[in-house]
Amino acid sequence: MSPIARTARCAAAVLALTGLPLQARPQDRTNRPERDVITVTGTGETQSSPDIAYVTVGVLTDAKRAQDAAQENAALTEKVMQALRQQDIPDNDLQTSNYSVQPYYGEAKGRPSPPIVGYQVSNQVRATVRRLNTVGRVIDAALAAGANNVLSVFFGLEKRSKAEQEASARAVENARARAEAMARAARVRIAGVVRIEEPPAFRPVPMMAGARFMAAEAAQTPISPGELTISATVTVTFSIAPAKRG
Repeated sequence: MSPIARTARCAAAVLALTGLPLQARPQDRTNRPERDVITVTGTGETQSSPDIAYVTVGVLTDAKRAQDAAQENAALTEKVMQALRQQDIPDNDLQTSNYSVQPYYGEAKGRPSPPIVGYQVSNQVRATVRRLNTVGRVIDAALAAGANNVLSVFFGLEKRSKAEQEASARAVENARARAEAMARAARVRIAGVVRIEEPPAFRPVPMMAGARFMAAEAAQTPISPGELTISATVTVTFSIAPAKRG
């Protein structure tokens, strides 16, 4: 028996023992590209009034010695926090957002490096204000107690589920409208929804630009919350079919 015949008989014997059919296997079709679909991106927005505010105030102190600046800052910051508590802001809604001690320098005047002539200490406190009509009063109370820096006022929306759902629904409606317009132009029709995808929500909030105050004004600081815009984006894949005649 020739070597080629012997090899063929061995291969046939192995296939017989394993029970494998002597035929080619069909190709895997799971990775085949989708056909007869339209994929579009839709956007939706809704407006909602904010229900919470975040006010960040700061105390800046200067002294020749870092320890003196820190001690003065600690005393003033405690007065500011006490004033915020008197505005019905509980301790769990008060948070130190930043604290720093930095030197400041004089003129070099021929020296290799300028000398340190003093230190500045900054302590920033963020207050969560749940009654929006008191935001201006909270700022004024902090300034009167010794704060000399108002860094920012943010407005947010804690109860945002309803607004987010409405924005998502509008985004889907927008996606369908775009898909139907494309289908008409292509002389086909939308047959159904294959899938809907929504990326993680990005939640921007409007911000009042940081302002610096050296003293409280006689009148209450006016603060206007305005409205928040809740946005949603979805990607929808629609199945399509030939347009119906008649």
